[in-house]
Amino acid sequence: MVDKAVTVAVDKLGARLGRVDSATMIEVDRALAVFLGIAK
Repeated sequence: MVDKAVTVAVDKLGARLGRVDSATMIEVDRALAVFLGIAK
């Protein structure tokens, strides 16, 4: 469960672990919009 969103500096990120298909990324985008209160 996530209770707050935070930003992370690019230099703090490590190597990529994999890929996400476009359908899954759309689901993530929608969930984030709901979490931020900009969508229902």
